[in-house]
Amino acid sequence: MIYTKDQKTRNMFDSLDHLGPKRRKLLEQSWAFLFRREILSNLPVVQILPYYDSDNGAPTKELYSMLGLMLLQQSFDLTDKEAVKQFAFNFEWHYALDIGDDSDQSTYVSEKTLWNMRHLLTENDLYQALFDIPTRQIADLCGVDPSKQRLDSVHIFSTCATSAGSVCLPGPSRNSCKTSSASAPDNPDSASSRKA
Repeated sequence: MIYTKDQKTRNMFDSLDHLGPKRRKLLEQSWAFLFRREILSNLPVVQILPYYDSDNGAPTKELYSMLGLMLLQQSFDLTDKEAVKQFAFNFEWHYALDIGDDSDQSTYVSEKTLWNMRHLLTENDLYQALFDIPTRQIADLCGVDPSKQRLDSVHIFSTCATSAGSVCLPGPSRNSCKTSSASAPDNPDSASSRKA
């Protein structure tokens, strides 16, 4: 069964009533306020609806907050365990994801649920849409024209991969490159010039 909130309809009650003016101002100046106001309602929930049955099965977690969780996990570079903790306990995340109560139903997600959502997005090529929408939103808010984006002319290669005569071998040692010209003094990857 599908569970989504109507993100276009405003709440009748202010969810920040319990905050004093200083903490409220801090929250309103944070990323969470911008995320909730500009990004959350535009997440591509419609694109994942066909993968759920509206009549059968257990109810889904709220799909806007789940897509928001996936986006925030990648944005903050968190592990699944860290993302689950932030989703459960972090008030900024609750505000950003429009989680209005502290019940387990609203604020708890298992690592398995997170994995399932990631699998759904990955297998159906939906990750691109998940990141394109907020990128466009932020670019519009900041007045950035993506057509004027500069293409970077610098391309960085791995030192090991481009060193003349070097081959990198996987292994526990940091000095895992073997050089065919190890005796050459001008070769920076040679064993004689490397400090252990």
